[in-house]
Order: sequence, then C-alpha cells, then structure tokens
Amino acid sequence: MMKKTQIFLFDLIFAFVIFIVSMTLIYTYYIDVEENVNIYDLNVNIINGFTNTKLNNLNDQEIRDLFIQNKIRNIENTIAEQVVEFYEANKTTPVEAKYLTKIYVQDYIDKQMNFEFTLENETDILTTLYQYPEPPMDYKVSFENSTIATNTQRLIFGFKNQTYFYGPYILRVKIWM
Repeated sequence: MMKKTQIFLFDLIFAFVIFIVSMTLIYTYYIDVEENVNIYDLNVNIINGFTNTKLNNLNDQEIRDLFIQNKIRNIENTIAEQVVEFYEANKTTPVEAKYLTKIYVQDYIDKQMNFEFTLENETDILTTLYQYPEPPMDYKVSFENSTIATNTQRLIFGFKNQTYFYGPYILRVKIWM
C-alpha cells in the first residue's frame, strides 16, 4: 500500500511541475505578442493623428507665429499637409517642417524605443523629419537587427489651387526596440 501512495504522490508532483512549466511558457509567449501589438497600435495612432490633426488643434504659439508671418497659409491644414507644403515650397526640409513633426511626435516617444519619421518625395529622396534618439546619438539597435519593429506609411498629396496638386509624398513612421 505504501508503494502505491509513493508512486501516486510522485506522479502528482511530476504533473504539477509540468503544468507550471507549460503555463509559464504560454504566459511568456502572450506577453511578447502583446508588446508587438502595442508598438503597432502606437505606430498607427501616430500616423493617423499626423494625417488627421489640424494645425489649429495643436494650440502652439510658434504655429500661430508662422501663420501671422504667412508661412502657413491655411491653419485648417493637417500637420501632414503643412509639412508637405513646406517641403514643396523649398525642395529641402525646412526647419518649420521638422518643428511641426517634433511638436506632434515628442509626446508619443518612450525612452526605450527607437523612432524615425521620414518623408520621401517622387524622386526617392528620403528626408528625416524627426528621429529619436536625436543626432549625434546613435540608435540603441538598428531597425534591421531589432526584435520588435513596425513600419507604417501614407501617401500625401498637396494642393496649391483648384487645378494644381503636387506629390505624391510618402510619410513613413518606423518604431523599433
């Protein structure tokens, strides 16, 4: 009778250990998947906000100053439209375009993330509007070597009047860890 009890007890302990190990493996798998989803959601929220938020909603004094100086023609433009308009006017990335991007994006950035916001024109010239960590600091890990990464992009067109439009420009947001 004692041997049956010992075998049953050993079998119970062994099953309990297997159960704990399997639950730990399942739990760690879902934690990793959840991090990926959160970074993807953050990326989508940033690019949606950038293409949908109007300059008037930012409530920033420097934006008002740019409007008064006639550098911003339409305060009802979205941030993306205005950045493309700045770029189209100068064919380089003006300080104003980088500043608008920084105003909007800096509240989203977590210090553990690497972040890059770029604008690409029709001739495939890539221009960095904002990145974290900011130069001259280097990224903690490259985009290609990261374990968690997401890349979202949108096409942006600008309009000068009823008949003339410019673009397309590609706005691209990369976030990685």
